[in-house]
Amino acid sequence: MQDIEKVLYASDSNRHHFIATIVCLQTNQTEEIGTDELERLDIVDGQQRLTTLIILLKLIAIFLEKSGGELEKAEEDKLNELIVKDNPVEYASYVEFGHRQQPGRYVPALGKQLKQGWVKGRFMLTISEGEIQDIAPKVIEAKLKKWLKNGLS
Repeated sequence: MQDIEKVLYASDSNRHHFIATIVCLQTNQTEEIGTDELERLDIVDGQQRLTTLIILLKLIAIFLEKSGGELEKAEEDKLNELIVKDNPVEYASYVEFGHRQQPGRYVPALGKQLKQGWVKGRFMLTISEGEIQDIAPKVIEAKLKKWLKNGLS
């Protein structure tokens, strides 16, 4: 969240932020979303980054909804179409809170054998949610007001 705040408050008009890669595993499964049929991918690395960005987008959508104008409502609708509504991945709780595994078992997706019997939880969602609750409302409100003021002038 601190990285996002730095980017938002940067004065350079060419500001950018590299959020690193997101590693996915093909599942050979598809899901219908609206009229589209999309390939389903399981996220191997990058869950915390995606979670943070999704929560940030949801907060922006909530702010736009509360702003009440037609332009804001249209932008809110666009954001809500993009935001993931649920997490169908069964193992998400294991990554968040920790899990047992069989030492010595080879995992092709990782390209290595497992070493530990217990993997500690990463608490990615818990940490991200706390950080966002602390900082996001003020940052988003200030930036959106500026963006809307500049966009509507």
